[in-house]
Amino acid sequence: MTQDAMEFKDSQKCFTNAITKGIFEEKYKGTYNNKWVGNWMYMYSKSNIDYFKHKCTRKYIEVPQKEQDA
Repeated sequence: MTQDAMEFKDSQKCFTNAITKGIFEEKYKGTYNNKWVGNWMYMYSKSNIDYFKHKCTRKYIEVPQKEQDA
């Protein structure tokens, strides 16, 4: 697979990586907390970046993959 092709990885691993990096939080702190993991959907991965989309705002966020997963 080429570097620029979209791919779909194990979403649980992608979310765990984002939580470990401090991008998302597991603890619910209100619906409008943009860091709460429940507000985000895993979309795809591309070029060692995982892409997530916010359920309400539709904003995308990019999270670099772990070195060993790349």
